[in-house]
Amino acid sequence: MHTPQSLSGLIEWTKVLAVLGVAYEQEVLPCTIYCPLEKCQGQMTLYQDEHCGGAWAYCKTCKFAGDMIELAAAYWPGLDIPTTITKLATAGIHFPEGRLLQRNISLYLEYHVDRRKRMWRMWESARLRLINDN
Repeated sequence: MHTPQSLSGLIEWTKVLAVLGVAYEQEVLPCTIYCPLEKCQGQMTLYQDEHCGGAWAYCKTCKFAGDMIELAAAYWPGLDIPTTITKLATAGIHFPEGRLLQRNISLYLEYHVDRRKRMWRMWESARLRLINDN
């Protein structure tokens, strides 16, 4: 099954960090930044997402893992993904418009966000089973 490019892959990660007010020293991935999430003093690493496009973020301290849209949603607590996308678009991040954007949001949620959550639960369940079997 072909997985469509992530909606996060259509936007520039440097522009998302600028909207969030996050400093970065280089525009080449991988790079390390200070984790912008509340109450985290760790360092976050940004990687190129070769599978889905765009940038991927991971912080060893707070264990955040996600793409730039998910990072923005975590940065603005209480916002769901569609509202986060609207806020990013209002701040100048270019997304497809109109009905195409709504379709892209639905595909993004289904193929990227929800799928990763299901995979994480599956791997966590398998890991716990392995620990309990030993």
